[in-house]
Amino acid sequence: MGYQERKSKPVVSLFSRLRLGSVSLPLKDMDSMSNQIAFMPNFIHSMDATNIQFLIKRFIDKNKTINLLTTHDCFSTTPNYMYDLNKEIRLAFLMIYFSIWLY
Repeated sequence: MGYQERKSKPVVSLFSRLRLGSVSLPLKDMDSMSNQIAFMPNFIHSMDATNIQFLIKRFIDKNKTINLLTTHDCFSTTPNYMYDLNKEIRLAFLMIYFSIWLY
């Protein structure tokens, strides 16, 4: 994610005066300090999102339907699916962090 100031410029058609939208143009170089500070939270967030994708893909591949609610790295389900959800979350983390492919 690049942190820098931007200015929006309108985009106009060459053949008519219709405004087609806008383009965001950078005003200066990247803010390297903001990028450094944001790297780790963005990386962790992407790993959490990957975990959710693996989790859902495993349930789809098994033709298993559960009640599932996720928000970032928090999961909830009904009591009858708790064991399955707990097991699949752990397996998804193994797949990400230890490169164990369980498909």
